[in-house]
Parts: sequence; C-alpha cells; structure tokens
Amino acid sequence: MRKTGVIQALLLAVAACVAVAACGGNAGQNFTGFVQGLGGGARQSGGASQVKSEIVPYAHARFGQDLGFDVAQWPDTPQLKPAYFYAIDGWFGQIEYHTPDERVIVVRVAGAEGPSLTTTYTETHYFGETASAVGGVEVQEGYGEGSCTLFYWQRGNFQFTAHSGRSYAAPSQEEVTALVEGLAAEME
Repeated sequence: MRKTGVIQALLLAVAACVAVAACGGNAGQNFTGFVQGLGGGARQSGGASQVKSEIVPYAHARFGQDLGFDVAQWPDTPQLKPAYFYAIDGWFGQIEYHTPDERVIVVRVAGAEGPSLTTTYTETHYFGETASAVGGVEVQEGYGEGSCTLFYWQRGNFQFTAHSGRSYAAPSQEEVTALVEGLAAEME
C-alpha cells in the first residue's frame, strides 16, 4: 500500500512539472531551459512531435546565421529586460524578457510566410474576433488553458508573439505597446 502512495505522489509531481512547463515554469527562471528536456511538440512547426527541439543560444537577437533574419531592434528598458536569445528549430527566434516583478514574457519572431507562431506552444490559445491597434498594428489577444495569454501581430514580412505563462500575470498594456512598437526584424 505504501509503495502505491509513493508511486502516485511521483506521478503527480511529474504531471505538475509538465503542466507548469507548458506555460512557462516559475517566475524569474529561464523558460527555454526549463522545457528543453521535456521533448518536442511545443517548438515543432508542424504541430505535436516527439522530436526534441533544436535550440541554439545567442548573445543577441541577430539570428541570421541560423534563421536567415535578424531582429534589428528590440526593447531593452528597466521594465522589459531581455535576458535570453534563442534560434529554435531553424525557423523562429525567441527573446525572453524579465520584468522587475520577476515575470517572464516570451517573445517569438518568424517570417510571415511560414507556419503560424501561434502553433509553437503546447497549449491551445483561443483568439477573439476583435483585435486592438497599437501604433497602427493590429494585435490579437488569445487565451489558453490555465490562464495563459498570447498576443500575436504582424509587421512587414514578420510575425511576432508575446506569451505570458499561467504562472504570470498577463503583460500589461504598456508592455505590449512597448513590444509591438519596439520590435523590428529584417532579412539578412
């Protein structure tokens, strides 16, 4: 009987870790590092897969070597501090922002012609029929399981997402505005 209880506790602990990983882990930690070893799916352009993602760390958002494009500008303020940069699966880049209140906002960028960035998370996001405008750019807001929030927009030949995991409060309107207005990408 005691062995069964230990096994159940272990299974619950693993399930909790996987659930937290789906939307970003704990505040202040490296999102990509947290989920990197859990398998693929979240970062595969065609949907769910059991193949681990190829994650290449960068010192900046100039992803040309692996992705063929660079993020030419990105916000770097006391409120939105870029902490980690990655090229993922040969088709999208990621910037992980840390905020003073220890939240992590995951920003992704890819070419507009490729698969939708909205498919790069393990949870499904449900977008409303209306979108808001930020500096003349249409921004869609989607909600996922466990209160995850995803903002999606396109500028020029690129698409962008800003994601807030279930452990975090959604990005504020000021943060979304700073990201939409401050992010720009260009082909290499």
